[in-house]
Amino acid sequence: MPTVSGNLLFVSSRAAQVSEVWLHAREVRTHTTGVVTTGNDRFPVQDGEVSFTALPGPAVLALISQGRAVDTIPIVVGESDEQSLRNVVRAAQVVDEAASREIERLSAEMMEALDSAREHDESASGHAGAASSSAAEAKEFAGKAGESASSAALSSGAAAYSAESAEAAAGRAEGARSEARTAWDGAKEARDAAQGHASTAEGHATAAASSAGDAQSAAGRADESAQQIREIAESTHWDGDQVTVNGRQSPHLTGPQGQRGPQGPPGTVEGIDFSQYAKVEQLSDVVRRGQDGVEMGKHFSLVHDGSGNFSTSLFLKNGQHEYEFFTNAAGKFGAWDKTNQRGLFQADRNTFEHQTAVDMRNNQLRGLPAPAGDNHAATKQYVDSAVDGKQDKAQVLDHLAEYVADADFFGSKGVTSTIGDPGAFPHSKHVVVTDDDGWVEAYGEPQKAEHVANKKYVDEQVSSVRDRVGALESGGGGANFWTGSKAEYDRISSKDPNTLYIVGV
Repeated sequence: MPTVSGNLLFVSSRAAQVSEVWLHAREVRTHTTGVVTTGNDRFPVQDGEVSFTALPGPAVLALISQGRAVDTIPIVVGESDEQSLRNVVRAAQVVDEAASREIERLSAEMMEALDSAREHDESASGHAGAASSSAAEAKEFAGKAGESASSAALSSGAAAYSAESAEAAAGRAEGARSEARTAWDGAKEARDAAQGHASTAEGHATAAASSAGDAQSAAGRADESAQQIREIAESTHWDGDQVTVNGRQSPHLTGPQGQRGPQGPPGTVEGIDFSQYAKVEQLSDVVRRGQDGVEMGKHFSLVHDGSGNFSTSLFLKNGQHEYEFFTNAAGKFGAWDKTNQRGLFQADRNTFEHQTAVDMRNNQLRGLPAPAGDNHAATKQYVDSAVDGKQDKAQVLDHLAEYVADADFFGSKGVTSTIGDPGAFPHSKHVVVTDDDGWVEAYGEPQKAEHVANKKYVDEQVSSVRDRVGALESGGGGANFWTGSKAEYDRISSKDPNTLYIVGV
């Protein structure tokens, strides 16, 4: 049986989204072993590749996507064992008109010859039956004639014997003679009738022989017509984009693609109930066409009954970018990059799995590169390597201290160690601390030039100077004040003992 195989493609050359094909005969026709019906046979499609077997002759191929027929393609299958899908489709698309007319004429002649042979055969059978009937009837009349002749002979002998024996039998002899005459006449008529029937039977036999000859001639013509059709079918083949039928080759059939014609009326597909699908004009409250295209209502559902291992999908395409949002039979929701043929993510109520560079399985970020910017996330490995060996140099206390205030004596705030060492009670001036506003608190008086002075110490020193200045002003000693830099102060050759020199102000 011939096997047909080939690829189903989108116009973009990518594999068509066809799950299976349905194949059926275009019409009921006979076959060597029976009858070919118009019922559908189904064959799966894997990544756009299809292969199926078919008896030679015309058929129809339906392409099925998501349970619906998207295209129906007429094909003509030849006699060879292996055939391409392209050739069987082209064989149905283009048939030379002259070859088509020749096949139709030969088919008509063959059927006419077969009908004539059948009529002659029936006529011959009728003539033969009539001849047989006439022969039987003639034989029957001949038998009756023989019986009548025998009876006549017996009656004649009896009459002669009676005439010689007794005159009293003369009357009976005369009667017997009349009876014999009558029987003789009947035998003669029967003989003539038998001869007539025999002649008629001979005529019927001659007509039967003639009809048989005519039937044989008609059968010969039918065989010749069938042989011509067979030769035409066997001589049909493709050479590139040209088809050869009965020695005649068509011109090149591939030309420039024309403009797309108007959309035809909606068709019907056998085996699909379209009553369950709503028409566009019935969805005016759900689907609206606005200035920017078609707008959907607030609810849009894609529903699948869950039978089989199929996904319910929504396809989005913008130029060369094409994506699929789906929910599969395992209950996962996800997105698929159809352009690059790779997954983006899948999720359910327990897991959100990134299938790109970011991995968030088990509620953790994984596989991150080393951070290169201030807002980049850092991995544990990066942080550990960054702080490794720096804890001892920082001189960080193991524990924070608790401070207890003592309002009775200034500077007696103690530091109670929480380290746990016995007798540990360091003085407050051993630790630098800050208050709630961030100010450094220093409770001791500065002893060296590099020591920090607190506000209390500075205020006391300024107050002491202010008191001495006030005493000078109120003493009436005519004290003066001089301010300037140290260089200016050094240039004064004679200092006034009653003048207060303030340097560096």
